[in-house]
Amino acid sequence: GGGENEGRAMALYGQTMTRVGAIFALGLVSVVPFGVLSIAITTRFLDPGEFGQMALLFAIASVITMFCGVGFVQGTMIAVYGISDDADDGGDDGFDLTLEEGQASEIEARSEEQKRLLGSGLLIVTVTTTILCLLVAAIGTGVALAVFGGDWWISILLMVASAWAGGLWRMMHQVPRMERQAVRWAWLQWVRPALVVAGSLAALAAGLGIDGVLMATAVGTLLATGVAYFVSRRSFRFDPRREDIAVIWRAGRAWVPLIFAVALQTNVSVLLLGILATPASVGLFQVATRIAQFPIYFADGFVTAWPAMERSPISLAAKEHKGVREYSAAVFTLLALTTLGLLVAICFAADTLIRIAAPAYREAAALIPIVAAAGAAHVAFRGVFRATGSAYRRYWYTFLHLVWIVPYTAVAALLIPLGASYGVAIAQLAAGIFIAVCFVLVDRRSANPTPFEWRRLGLAFLVAVLCVGAVQLSPLEGPARAAASLAAFVAFPLLLLAAGAVPASEIPTVRAIFGSLLPSRGSRAEARRRLEQMPEHERQALLLLAVQRCKPEEAAVWLRVSEPVALARMVRGLRGLAGEDAIATPYDHEIGRYVLSQGATIERDVLAGHLRSVGVNPLDLHLLDDAAGLANRMRRGSPAEPMA
Repeated sequence: GGGENEGRAMALYGQTMTRVGAIFALGLVSVVPFGVLSIAITTRFLDPGEFGQMALLFAIASVITMFCGVGFVQGTMIAVYGISDDADDGGDDGFDLTLEEGQASEIEARSEEQKRLLGSGLLIVTVTTTILCLLVAAIGTGVALAVFGGDWWISILLMVASAWAGGLWRMMHQVPRMERQAVRWAWLQWVRPALVVAGSLAALAAGLGIDGVLMATAVGTLLATGVAYFVSRRSFRFDPRREDIAVIWRAGRAWVPLIFAVALQTNVSVLLLGILATPASVGLFQVATRIAQFPIYFADGFVTAWPAMERSPISLAAKEHKGVREYSAAVFTLLALTTLGLLVAICFAADTLIRIAAPAYREAAALIPIVAAAGAAHVAFRGVFRATGSAYRRYWYTFLHLVWIVPYTAVAALLIPLGASYGVAIAQLAAGIFIAVCFVLVDRRSANPTPFEWRRLGLAFLVAVLCVGAVQLSPLEGPARAAASLAAFVAFPLLLLAAGAVPASEIPTVRAIFGSLLPSRGSRAEARRRLEQMPEHERQALLLLAVQRCKPEEAAVWLRVSEPVALARMVRGLRGLAGEDAIATPYDHEIGRYVLSQGATIERDVLAGHLRSVGVNPLDLHLLDDAAGLANRMRRGSPAEPMA
């Protein structure tokens, strides 16, 4: 029935999203061990004042990096994939991914055009990034020599070099994400910090100080960018045309104000503290910010996966069976509950996590929960944007990013006189909550509002406040306080269940979703049993095509049938492997080409769009794709024998 299909689609979507989101999170959370090492190393070589000076230089470099290729980075991703990183949008600005029946021959041509545009975008971003950084370097070194004298001009040049390398990395590392190559993307996120931390350790040990860290960041980022290009080189084709500049700029120009706003939000607190407070205060705030980001990276992994998954068959199936707005509300609820749990964890662990840094940084512990809450508020704001469907949501998203500075300035002006670090941290939190609430109110006034589950989320927030408040207000100290924190954290999910924030009816779905993160030997054994029981002609086709990955034309010769028949038999075998009814359809041979396709994501998405246009259920495509992946992992079994 419809309800059963809806529940199944959302459960399968939850499993897929959790797996992919976890892989993206592993990539984002790569900064955790390397961030721990970085903090542990740099805080032992640099005092809080020097750390604060370094933080200011990196804040300026971050602003320059965000302006590198501004409009063209986003325009390339939108023009090619319909999604951009900074825009965080999965709209329909890119290629039309549907084909009419009989137009499947256009897939290769569209894929080649995608690769060509991607190559042109990389060239444009490289040129514009280089020009911008040369201008900044010329102006910055001149000002440094005129105002400060000494060796500050060297630090300025190294800062600009790290920004230049960051601008290229910002373009390159997004390609695997947009291609839904989650494992490759996650692996790349480990490469860059590993190179930077190793270089920083060597530079600090050699006595190069702040300049050494800047140099290590520039060189490590550039090397990581080279690795990122090498692993994604097949996605690029370099055949630039003059009109590519206009095409890419038209796609990305609307997001230029957003980039300015994001750059301001990301760095205003550090820059403001650099003006109003001592370098030591900047250093303490930056250490608290780095530690507070650790758990938020897991939530960011979810948000990172969300737009990249929008065109996947399982996402389309979930929308069809549940409804687009209801689907979006369910995904937002999963994001919000996950982020809330991470925030509770960081509140309990702040006193322990600050011990990563040198003893001189201990007083930053109290800042960590506030900064983490501000990060969680921004995750919620991005989640609301992803979940809403107003025709003007992009404009509101950009506008509210700009409006953010108003509540931030008001709260900071009131609280900074009482304590600069706490003032800017609370201002970040207040501004994040304000723009998230504004976006929700805008959505409620739209023609088709998203039915957010505010009652559930409100109950969950109340439970979180009670758990954290009970520990924070208790007179316990030392080991007793640590034990109370652990007990409260364990009790948190149980209290969510008791309060009804997580209904008992959803526990099997939650268990299935999080259970999908663990390898299951039973599922593979069951697949082998089904393989042995299926008809011989389907089993042989499945073994040759899905397990051994023979070419369809070769498998057809061995099976002594036509190529479409071989592919159709394999698809019926995959249905049996997945435990589905093996009912033949007129499009089984085209489905077979889809599940076996090893091309770029754009190729597979165009083919999936064509299959949907002729009536193939995207849920079936997802199940068959998963079954093909399972069959391919069974390659260690006995090789297939050609039929006599």
